Amino acid sequence: AVATDELAYVEDAMVPVFGDNDGLSALVATKLGAGLLVLLTDVDGVYRHDPHAHPNERPVDLWTDAMAGEIEVGDRRSVGGRGGMASKLSAAIDASRAGCGAVIASGVSAHGLARVLAGEDEGTWFPPAPGMPARDRWIAFGAPVRGVLVLDTGAVAAVLNRGASLLAAGVVRVEGDFLAGDIVSLKSEKQGEIGRGIAHCSAQIARSWAAGERPDGVRNHDALVHRDHLVVLT
Repeated sequence: AVATDELAYVEDAMVPVFGDNDGLSALVATKLGAGLLVLLTDVDGVYRHDPHAHPNERPVDLWTDAMAGEIEVGDRRSVGGRGGMASKLSAAIDASRAGCGAVIASGVSAHGLARVLAGEDEGTWFPPAPGMPARDRWIAFGAPVRGVLVLDTGAVAAVLNRGASLLAAGVVRVEGDFLAGDIVSLKSEKQGEIGRGIAHCSAQIARSWAAGERPDGVRNHDALVHRDHLVVLT
């Protein structure tokens, strides 16, 4: 663990500190180009339902993205922990998408970690996706998200299926207060987050641009988020 509190005193002031050790571990693993991230918890892996409420439930051996809607992570946390299974699941998915295999397994079992490192059937395995370039990893997982762009169905299809940039005309709502160069989340009202990218302009300009106005400094061919600065996450 590298952090135990979300707030700490720094130079006589209370300031936020990095407290998500699961998320931080995924960032470090992918930054180092590691082949494996092991996340230990007080259960034997990822379950579709809470194993404490369903004692006959068996852990998932192999994770696939199609399972995302089947998992009930709840808000239970292990003793001494803060993030719970939701935090570990998010970290494992992020790591695997960035090209690092991940395992969620028991840290209570005496030989659990040894079995994982020996390649034995232990915990839930998240297979690595093809390697993601370092800059894309930074956009997708390394930088804080400063705002949200909610897309209409046409813009979602263009980004996901045609590899297009995000045009202002496809944005139905702008959330947050970001500046040009900040990372923003691209969301579909039906599908949730579909990607992240670097904003071409501030939130104030984005709102007027999406409303059909032509703010000063915006050219006809400009995109709100250019494809070269956009990472799809679905």
